[in-house]
Amino acid sequence: MAFTCQKISQKLASKVTISKKQEKLMTIKNLSKLYQINEENNQNFERDWLAQLDQYPEQSISTTHTLTQANQKILLCSPHQDDEVLGSFFFLQKEAIRQKIDLLYLTKGNQCKTAHLYADITSIRIAESNKALEGISIANRYQWDFEDKGLQASKDKLSEQLASLLQKGQYDLVLSTAPNDRTPDHALLGEVLLEMLRTSPTQLFFYRSTWETFGPQDADWCYTGQLAQKQAALNAFVSQSHIPLLSTLLYSAIESHAAGGAFAPVELFMDARQWSEKILKEPDSQLIHWQQAKKTPYNTGSNIDQKN
Repeated sequence: MAFTCQKISQKLASKVTISKKQEKLMTIKNLSKLYQINEENNQNFERDWLAQLDQYPEQSISTTHTLTQANQKILLCSPHQDDEVLGSFFFLQKEAIRQKIDLLYLTKGNQCKTAHLYADITSIRIAESNKALEGISIANRYQWDFEDKGLQASKDKLSEQLASLLQKGQYDLVLSTAPNDRTPDHALLGEVLLEMLRTSPTQLFFYRSTWETFGPQDADWCYTGQLAQKQAALNAFVSQSHIPLLSTLLYSAIESHAAGGAFAPVELFMDARQWSEKILKEPDSQLIHWQQAKKTPYNTGSNIDQKN
């Protein structure tokens, strides 16, 4: 079955009840009601869905909205070591073959809850990312030393370093988390890049990590792949086992299936210019956090930094 962003938008409206205020976003709560999922906690959510995969066999879907040009110079910006897999694993699988992709990790990832268990948590997280992306060709990897959860305090330095890297790299495309992401480091990165590239010929696209910062009906690109492959990649992040990372993967598969398509995981990307028009100008729009949505489907940001 062909899978397009337009079809998702049409099908979601008919299969799931969404209020007018919430019409642009799906919630795990609504999907869980539709699929009768146990919502006691994140662990049960993952356990129940993994147990039910046989009932919803994975199917292949054709993505009609993807990056069409080859031989592009691309910079993928990852606030932490796992965001690149959460939001762009399938993108990297498909595009690294025909593009030159650099990967930038902005923070040391040193403020995660498990940091005290390791002598050098940054090295551990880098090694985990390398394992997760094994077999994918990355042209250059950059690891910066900003403090995890500390980008806001280093905004000026961040802007300077990004400007220097962008000038040096002469990129055609930059991928980033969005400014309306409720994880502070994610949001600050998107904010800085949006302002920096507003009038630049370099294209800026946002991807989704642990917050659904835009709905599928607004996405410009859709990428898909094998659920088991991305599951294995996410399982590489052993140091982050306290975070139910698989929820992001499972939710995207549910999202696709609820839309009337195949039970297959998807990754969505949105042009920053379109994001500014559709999302930024809608201050009442609420966001979904993959991990918190089951308790508070439209989180108001009172607990904004659950990740890392």
